[in-house]
Amino acid sequence: MLAPAGAGDAIAGESGLPTSLHVLPRSSKLTMTRSTLVVAICVPTALLLWAQPRGRYPDHPPYEVKSVFPHETSPGQYRHVEQPELEALADQGWELVSVMPYIYRNEERGNDNTKPKPVVTQTYPACFFKRQKIIAK
Repeated sequence: MLAPAGAGDAIAGESGLPTSLHVLPRSSKLTMTRSTLVVAICVPTALLLWAQPRGRYPDHPPYEVKSVFPHETSPGQYRHVEQPELEALADQGWELVSVMPYIYRNEERGNDNTKPKPVVTQTYPACFFKRQKIIAK
């Protein structure tokens, strides 16, 4: 039997379950508690993300970057970056940021009587530079 409209107490129907909307089953209370927690966490997080500044930051100037690599003189033969070339870049305002091995070359050294011949590893570094980008206004 269904409860009359406006009844304040929970009345059990034929199935034994309350038919009034005033009494919630235990699982509904748990679901509502979880939903409230999710909303309480997601809404402030969304507001904080929305409030973050967008775009480029004016206090970080843009940089130009340049890479200088060893020169290949013939197949398998390389020449290091020359000192005058590096000095010319420094005179133009380029700042050396990093030097990394770019080419590893193994050579066998010694005469034919030496068995096995010793192997010498030679590296040819690449240089990386940066300077502030000049912005014309």
